[in-house]
Amino acid sequence: MVKAFKQRTEECEEAHKQLQGKLGMIQKEIKDQVTYIDKVKAAIRAKGPPLKVSQSRLEKRSHRPEIENCNDTAHIKMVEEVGTINDTIEQLNAKLAQAQEAKGDLLSIEKNLLNDIGVKTNSLRIDKHKCLGIR
Repeated sequence: MVKAFKQRTEECEEAHKQLQGKLGMIQKEIKDQVTYIDKVKAAIRAKGPPLKVSQSRLEKRSHRPEIENCNDTAHIKMVEEVGTINDTIEQLNAKLAQAQEAKGDLLSIEKNLLNDIGVKTNSLRIDKHKCLGIR
């Protein structure tokens, strides 16, 4: 009976160690995800000034007098540039949303692991200090 109890305790300790290993991996993934989110946010912010420059050039160009206000190659390229920057910002915002969702999922997993570790710790404490002493 005592041998089976000790074996169960050892199995519980092994499960506890595995949970702690998984927790370490999840916490590293969360840290990596936060770093990635910060980089995506920085990339979005970095696109702001070029977009403003392109929009202002396009706006100033639209106020040209009659014959100079035309849809020439330069104008078409400016419109394309504004569109490209806007598309890039939209793609970055989509990546940001995905990364934040993934981070939320990881935080949920971390919470569950912490709860499981707490249960295992409590079980081990009870098994080792209270039950094993009685047997």
